[in-house]
Amino acid sequence: IMRRCRSAQYGSPTRGRLERTDLTLDRSRRQALVRGEQVQLSKQEFELLYDLASSPGIVFTRNDLLTRHWDHVDGRGLRLVDPVISRLRRKIERDPGTPRLIVTIWGVGYTFRE
Repeated sequence: IMRRCRSAQYGSPTRGRLERTDLTLDRSRRQALVRGEQVQLSKQEFELLYDLASSPGIVFTRNDLLTRHWDHVDGRGLRLVDPVISRLRRKIERDPGTPRLIVTIWGVGYTFRE
């Protein structure tokens, strides 16, 4: 009984693991694999990417992403998200100039496509 309780408490080994086309994210290990190669992401980059990839096709506004990933927002406002998205694209996209995974929905925000 104790063994069963322990395994239920800590969850299965695949808990928190996302597998998408070209991308595998393991939240418990904070590990990102892009086309089989490990990619170093900051905490903020990893969490933002995990949110986007866990809801493919859902459009997140800049405000959605700000409230989820920034503790306090100062006068710089909504544009805090853009440089993080740009860094993510450089790290995970085959061609960051024409992104296929993290796509901008003009006038709204960002979405993840497989």
